[in-house]
Amino acid sequence: MARKKKQPEVKTLWEKAKWKGFVATRLTDQERAAIKKELLSPEGVSQFFMDAASAGYKVSLSYSIPEDVYTVSLTGQYQDKPNGGLTVSMRHRECDVAVTALWWCVNEDGYAIDWEQRFGKVDVDDW
Repeated sequence: MARKKKQPEVKTLWEKAKWKGFVATRLTDQERAAIKKELLSPEGVSQFFMDAASAGYKVSLSYSIPEDVYTVSLTGQYQDKPNGGLTVSMRHRECDVAVTALWWCVNEDGYAIDWEQRFGKVDVDDW
């Protein structure tokens, strides 16, 4: 029986990124107060999610019953796109606050900014 030659791997722009970790987003008290004063409308939330997905990010929204918090995250999906394999997350007891905070972090510089350089990456020893 003849064996097939193994095809060489072809890298593409759309190659799935290996997960690298979370970026360290820390908001000041002033930023938190400003976010709570300017919450996104339902249409704004929808537009933010669509823009992020269209830019190549996975959008995740979850709720933890024991902790009573919402977590919203963006993860760079593709290796050769900005922030491939990096996740930025926000948590809050109110969903609209968590989403607005994440929008605020990303909207400051746009989707193409290097999150690892802008925010720093969470080390494995960080809790």
